[in-house]
Amino acid sequence: MTYLAILVALQAAWAWAYRGGSDGFGLPDLPVMNRFVDMLLTPLFVCGALALVADATLYEYAALGLGGLLMLGAQADGWGRQMDLGDNDKPDNETGYRLRDLFFKSKSSFGRDLTGLFMRMAQFIPSAVAMWFFDPLAAIIPGFLAFGTPLVWVFEHFALKRFGSRFVPWNPTQPVAWAEWIIGAINAILTILVVMVIS
Repeated sequence: MTYLAILVALQAAWAWAYRGGSDGFGLPDLPVMNRFVDMLLTPLFVCGALALVADATLYEYAALGLGGLLMLGAQADGWGRQMDLGDNDKPDNETGYRLRDLFFKSKSSFGRDLTGLFMRMAQFIPSAVAMWFFDPLAAIIPGFLAFGTPLVWVFEHFALKRFGSRFVPWNPTQPVAWAEWIIGAINAILTILVVMVIS
């Protein structure tokens, strides 16, 4: 069962990029509920892999399910221009922007966008809390989404930006979303590590 759980967890590596704004897979969109299904994939693979190896009570499985639903909900808001970390000069009017107005004079800057990313990704914290009650180690996965993903975008901004014009092999019109793929890979790796420990 552990090997099956690892196989399921590996799917999280592409699922995060697929649900992102830069999915570029060349796959046809579903006629209905496309965005919902895109966002459902990551929590489905993460929680599915953990459920396959857990020796848990009904209460703990409920906590895992709630954590997955909260992970799904945390994606719904989107995070748009903040991923550009100051390279997008459109005014910031995204989630929490009025709070940022208290601290930043500019409507577009690296610091403002990074703050916005941390504020936006904090929506994954309730998922981490719920998954803690399934297994404390499982909370690491949404915890990374809450606190680690903005740093991945910083890494992309400074270290990988020169690769920004490259395209995915199967869709020559779609630029590679480096941060999305890195986040997906880390999701998969963290899930596999938790699977191996709790199995």
